[in-house]
Amino acid sequence: MSPHNMLQRVPTIFFMILLAAAAVLSFLILRPYLGALFMALVFYITLKPAYYFLLKIFGGRENLTSLLLVAAVLIAILAPLVIFGFALFDDATSLYFKLADGVERDNYIANISAFVEKYLRVFVPEATLDVGGYIKNTLALMVSHLGAFFSSLAELMIGSAIMLFALFFLFRDGQKFKKEIFGLSPLTDNYDQDIFNFVERAVGAVVRGSLLISVAQGILVGIGFLVFGVPNSVLWGAVAAVTSLIPAIGTAVIVVPAVIYLLIVSSPALAIGLAVWGIFVVGLADNFLKPILLNRGVRLQPLLVLLSVLGGVAFFGPIGLIAGPVIVSLGFSLLRLYPLILKNS
Repeated sequence: MSPHNMLQRVPTIFFMILLAAAAVLSFLILRPYLGALFMALVFYITLKPAYYFLLKIFGGRENLTSLLLVAAVLIAILAPLVIFGFALFDDATSLYFKLADGVERDNYIANISAFVEKYLRVFVPEATLDVGGYIKNTLALMVSHLGAFFSSLAELMIGSAIMLFALFFLFRDGQKFKKEIFGLSPLTDNYDQDIFNFVERAVGAVVRGSLLISVAQGILVGIGFLVFGVPNSVLWGAVAAVTSLIPAIGTAVIVVPAVIYLLIVSSPALAIGLAVWGIFVVGLADNFLKPILLNRGVRLQPLLVLLSVLGGVAFFGPIGLIAGPVIVSLGFSLLRLYPLILKNS
């Protein structure tokens, strides 16, 4: 390259350096709030059909419609989540301290361990099963994370406020933001639209097709445990929501030990009642809800959903429950789009 051409490129190189520096600094400034912005985007995509439905009812009043939907998110979703979080923290700490203190009275974990170990030794005489120890270690990790989460209550409130503000502007100005992004993208508008459609389907598939069904099954397990007298129903309902993502096993890994517990320390009638609840209410919820909640979208294999949830939580923290599956499903969607872009480039 000649010196003349090199001099001509200096302004472009200088501009790219400035642009890169501004992008890095902007990322560092916004990084504490990226989780809140991501959740605002998830709520926007999930509730967008409701927004346009209400927009017609209110005669195209964008500010009023956006404000009402943001208020609905605050009252119907965020407030119950905070109440559930405190109840979960209370249940987890209660069980953890009971196991740590070695309390035997009403220690249903020890009872189940002894029951299973008794029959396990028929086949393996030296077998031992320290379920309590495993659960105590898991609870210690959960309590430490939940404690840190609730100790930063001010940050939680700020993040929630930012999410709600961002959600309001996404509802009101979402189409304007979309046009600006299309203008900045080097791809043609039809590919940009395809990518946006893939993002929407990925979020819909994860939120409606996996997480909402898992939450519903967890709630049903918690209700069943509360009705039939299994302790720490909130905690085990939350665990059941996670285990419902495990292919072929699902909530049975939580319900079956609870049925055994009721057989040991309570009555066969309660055990049979919980078993019937687990089979016909919790077990069939998946078959009933999926056709309603997931009528379209990117369908991930259940094992891939589970791995993406666990990996997302490990990488992103609590927000990884949604971010992990969304990113993985979006990746698969973009792979399907790649041959078309390559063919027409």
